[in-house]
Amino acid sequence: GMNCGVSAKKFGFEFATTKHADVIEDSQTNLVFVTTRHNTHAQLAEEALKSNKNVFTEKPLAINEEQLAKLESAGKESSAFLMAGFNRRFSPHATLIKDYFKNRTTPLFMLYRVNAGIVPKNIWLQNPEIGGGRIIGECCHFIDFMAYISGAKVIEVSASSIKTNDTSITEEDSVNISLKFSDGSLGSLLYGALGDTTLPKEYCEILGEESTAVMDNFNTTKCTGKLGKRKLSGTQKKGFYEELDCVLKAVQNATGAPIPAESLFNTTRATFAALKSLKSGHSEIVK
Repeated sequence: GMNCGVSAKKFGFEFATTKHADVIEDSQTNLVFVTTRHNTHAQLAEEALKSNKNVFTEKPLAINEEQLAKLESAGKESSAFLMAGFNRRFSPHATLIKDYFKNRTTPLFMLYRVNAGIVPKNIWLQNPEIGGGRIIGECCHFIDFMAYISGAKVIEVSASSIKTNDTSITEEDSVNISLKFSDGSLGSLLYGALGDTTLPKEYCEILGEESTAVMDNFNTTKCTGKLGKRKLSGTQKKGFYEELDCVLKAVQNATGAPIPAESLFNTTRATFAALKSLKSGHSEIVK
């Protein structure tokens, strides 16, 4: 409350409030950003959509199926779009790989390894009721990336995690998530919290059409094989700038959602299915 006005001045906002309804009901506002803790994303995004305001929510969209279903029906009835912060698909590296494989006739075989680092159990992200844990909160990024590259939906998920007697370690933070896609592609997400920080955080290899794309931490991408040679390197580009640019243009030009709604919901349901699979010990179908 007290620092609200101070922050507004500092960052050049026109008005600041501690009541979210003030933003959602403001007739001048046509795009709402939701950057709260994970458990409130779905409800705030739902309210914005019901007021026909375009909404950008940080990931995850929701932390349970009930929240997601409500948000989905609000989205269907709204004239505004829903967007989640899956920035990596907007990276020039993603654009390059997608374009490289665009004329493929084979499915893709994808491996995405994340050196995620440890998040202690007492941090809010780890609380199932507030943060939803790291599979819902973070793995969604990498599932979205593979869904974008393949242009397909996740139809089945199977997950397994490490097992340990060390109670300080969250087992589901070191997980192998296997994804089957609707076009026959296969994705494997190796998300691990037990590594050393000097190892670059993200690495992805994609095989298809007797060709290979290797993306190293959004710094370098090299494509080789039957589909030709392509390369992109330089400074790290994870797609944050491109994502926001895309969102603002979509609002200005009324071109609709930068990511199709069914893709957002499919990725989110895939994370729920991964958690379910850890508990059930078998693969789970994604509706």
